[in-house]
Amino acid sequence: MTSNVSATVFREWSIDKIKSIISYLNEKANYEDFNIFQARNLLDLALWANYKTQQKKMIEQILYAVYIAHLNQQDSADISLPIDILQTTLKSYFYEKLSASCEICDEPFIPRCDCGGTLSVTKVGNFICIECGQDINNVHCDEGHEVVINGIDSVVLFPNASLMGNIRQTLKNAFDMKMTGLFKINNGRLTLISEQNGYLILPENLPEFKTTFDINIANDEHDDLLKTVKVIKEKCKNSITNKDCNNCDHTNKNICVMKMFTTFSEYRPSPHQANEFGDVAFTVTFDDKQCQLVGIAKRPKGETLTLSEAPAREMLQQILTATHDARIGIIAAICATRFHDQLTEELRYIAKLTGKPIVILDERYMMRQYKAYQEHIKTIS
Repeated sequence: MTSNVSATVFREWSIDKIKSIISYLNEKANYEDFNIFQARNLLDLALWANYKTQQKKMIEQILYAVYIAHLNQQDSADISLPIDILQTTLKSYFYEKLSASCEICDEPFIPRCDCGGTLSVTKVGNFICIECGQDINNVHCDEGHEVVINGIDSVVLFPNASLMGNIRQTLKNAFDMKMTGLFKINNGRLTLISEQNGYLILPENLPEFKTTFDINIANDEHDDLLKTVKVIKEKCKNSITNKDCNNCDHTNKNICVMKMFTTFSEYRPSPHQANEFGDVAFTVTFDDKQCQLVGIAKRPKGETLTLSEAPAREMLQQILTATHDARIGIIAAICATRFHDQLTEELRYIAKLTGKPIVILDERYMMRQYKAYQEHIKTIS
């Protein structure tokens, strides 16, 4: 064709055709066809700039499944992405939850290690405890029945706040589609789920914590207190039994986060309690009702706990797992340092994802809890 027309005419013809194609894609395309959907190049937006090519290909399929579900006014759509590949390629953008069912009880439950630790799935599809490192094949339901868990089909994936925000923005920009809910992926299906009414609670808004939060920290003791609480571990370094833990003497040498919370009534440290989540658990008052609080504790490594740090990621994963236990009313994120704003927002997002209220016990609270513990041991010594 170029041998029969001038360069100017060919350029004008090309521009006209490109404009026609763009017009078609914007107005007339049937986006139920994945190939046409791909032609929009939705992941060329700046907000996807830091994602790798393989990650973008998978996210494009996730976008397509969300779009199809919305378009057809259905709560789910097929997605041809194997869970294990998703986990490997987009691991930092998803939370995982394991789901199992007991044939004897005829009830679903959250599988976990006999040590009480949260389970994770390796790249080859095996289950491992993130607390003790044990490979897991069999677990026990809440009633103690042994259940075999095999296969990646047990895994349910939930997007983190960053990925969810980018997906919402992309659909809004491309299709003027307002996505108010969230989604999960399991066994070849993407399912839309409603955003829940969970939220962050300030510790001073819980009566039991307010008493501690009101403890005064003098200027001349602040630095020493902070230095002390930052080196306190979640649990005793020794491999001990529940009995040993409860018989532990009240000295600074043996203090751990679990021990610090013995100021609360009806609380007993149980480091090897397999049927409970978390590091601490006791009853608090919320909305004028008594409910179970479970705390997930991590030891700080720096001045601020950031979203990219391993302890923060482990905390978020364990909190998500704990939210699915109906016995738990409130979850506490415990770490004697500042929580970065992004981490705080991620905790807020998990609360909305699950409907479970979350309270942050940071350095401000933990210094006061340490002082409360010191006063407590004086009264029982």
